[in-house]
Amino acid sequence: MLSLFDSELMSVLALKVLCATVGGLTISEPPHNVFLVLFMGDSAPSTSSPQYSVSKPEAMWYYSGLPSSPRLVYRTGPTPWTKPTGLEAYRELKELRPVFGHKLNTVWKGVGPKVRNILDSIGVLWTTIDVVRFVKVGEGEAVGPVVLWIGVAPETLCGEDAHTAAHGCLDLLEEFKITDVEVEYRESIYTQLAGSDLLKPVSDFHPTVNVRSPLTPALGLFIAAQNTPHVEGTGGLYLAEGGNSKKILLVTARHVLFPPNEGPNVNYTRRNTSAPRRNVLLLGTKAFDNLLKSIKSTIGQHRTKAVYYNKRIDELQKREAGEDEGDVEEATKMRKKIQRLSDKGNKAVEALDKFHDEVMKKWSQLGHVVRSPPITFGADTESFTEDYAIVELDSSKIKNTFRGNVIDLGVF
Repeated sequence: MLSLFDSELMSVLALKVLCATVGGLTISEPPHNVFLVLFMGDSAPSTSSPQYSVSKPEAMWYYSGLPSSPRLVYRTGPTPWTKPTGLEAYRELKELRPVFGHKLNTVWKGVGPKVRNILDSIGVLWTTIDVVRFVKVGEGEAVGPVVLWIGVAPETLCGEDAHTAAHGCLDLLEEFKITDVEVEYRESIYTQLAGSDLLKPVSDFHPTVNVRSPLTPALGLFIAAQNTPHVEGTGGLYLAEGGNSKKILLVTARHVLFPPNEGPNVNYTRRNTSAPRRNVLLLGTKAFDNLLKSIKSTIGQHRTKAVYYNKRIDELQKREAGEDEGDVEEATKMRKKIQRLSDKGNKAVEALDKFHDEVMKKWSQLGHVVRSPPITFGADTESFTEDYAIVELDSSKIKNTFRGNVIDLGVF
């Protein structure tokens, strides 16, 4: 598919703003590195003249079916939108699809930057630029035309400017003999993704060695569904998806991510990238609180020792002021030894304080569920219980730390 991103369009809630590269070509340098698009469904329509504006119902309902129902600002497509009418009127629902095998794929490296320049020249406050198709729910996989899908900051784009920029883009595409693409604007904002990579293992002498294990990719990660963070469990084995895929999957119990009392026991499969994701958190509510308590407890232990060390150092300094040379020498050796322990403890407290702040500010989701059949009792001839879910891990969180299926044996 096409987008001004390195990665494929993973979902309507995981579109990345124009950043980094298109086929290795640097396009733009946004204010942050990675962004999550949040579509605005309740802002007022843009001010426009009647000639180029869309009706309020069309603005609100045109993208019905997408998880956040973004508001339409302007579109070039010739197909008229029909408002649902009647006692049993239903809105036409849509889903996103990627674009493959279109001529635009082969020329996007050159077209992408020029699209950006057209928008900038007219003063369009764009947030995202993607190339997508839409399908109508209930009509199979019959995809609509290729759409140059442009996100703009809410309430910033008037119809005249939208029309001018859109037709500038169409004229640009015509230069490349491409005449079957439509342009659509929707209101959207972007927000920098929160969350840090999983942590690397450290040596036994590192100040955080006793508290960082829950944040490393060792087996037994504490996880929870984002919708039910109060229900927690652990991750099981890691699996490779296989083939040419570099995706890493995590197997866990279904009842951890789909608590029986929180919804029906039905099959869950995320078949397309536009469907809402069931996100998985690293650390549920209790595990997160326990981690913070563990860090604070370790800091407290070091500070208690510091009080003892300072008291002993004071006592030894008094002995060093004595006249017994043997005792002075012994006291000096002991004071230097305790001073080293005190300095080490002070550095550990500084490191743990910093670690505590990082955990408080940055921790977030680990991945999302891709498959989970219903819990089944007596599932085979051995009458085992089938209770599992498969989670696709966010590759950015593990790319520098993942070492396969390893166990943290703790500190000896």
